[in-house]
Amino acid sequence: MSHVAHLWAPLTTDGVRERSVLATGATGGIGRVTVFRLAGAGWDVIAGTRDEEKARALLLPEMAARGGGGS
Repeated sequence: MSHVAHLWAPLTTDGVRERSVLATGATGGIGRVTVFRLAGAGWDVIAGTRDEEKARALLLPEMAARGGGGS
């Protein structure tokens, strides 16, 4: 099984919802698409990025437009 396939398996760690995932590179390219596709499919997504200011400028408005939350 590849490393990527592990993202799709339900997590069983105490206190973590079964559909939670950490997506890196959330402000561009594949990472950004991954964040919104997983969120749209009902996953709880932690969006990882190196630039918090850029993330807030790019992700929060799109999340609000899609009816999602975020902090």
